[in-house]
Amino acid sequence: MLTKMLFVCAGNTCRSPMAEVIARELLASRELFGVRVRSAGITAVPGYEANVNAVQAASSAGLDLSQHRSKTLNEDVVSWADVVIVMEEYQINWVSRLGGGEKVFVMGDGVPDPFGCDKQTYDEVFRILHSLISDLLKSVFRDNISEKS
Repeated sequence: MLTKMLFVCAGNTCRSPMAEVIARELLASRELFGVRVRSAGITAVPGYEANVNAVQAASSAGLDLSQHRSKTLNEDVVSWADVVIVMEEYQINWVSRLGGGEKVFVMGDGVPDPFGCDKQTYDEVFRILHSLISDLLKSVFRDNISEKS
């Protein structure tokens, strides 16, 4: 059974941290407490806070990103995960080079990078992530999920 999910984006300050808190909230709401979720970035500088617009987008949905600190994707992080979910097609190659080729896939048709954009763009990316992750969890855990969302 899938017990460890890793979300990956470029810098680990926008998309993957939002995906991480969304997944945690959706898993808890479906009483899937045994699944752990992390995030990392392929070019992340360790220790950076989440982008202020990402924090605000999450906060608007009642989720807290204030304690997030960026983490760099590496072999240990990839090997920890049962599944690695990337935001863009090109990121598959990074994960594959770190030994995760058999467990990596792109979130939907890809999730646009909001870095450098306005709050409305972050809010839209948050909505996209929420919808895609909700669908993902319904698909992966269909035998364990009743409609609670």
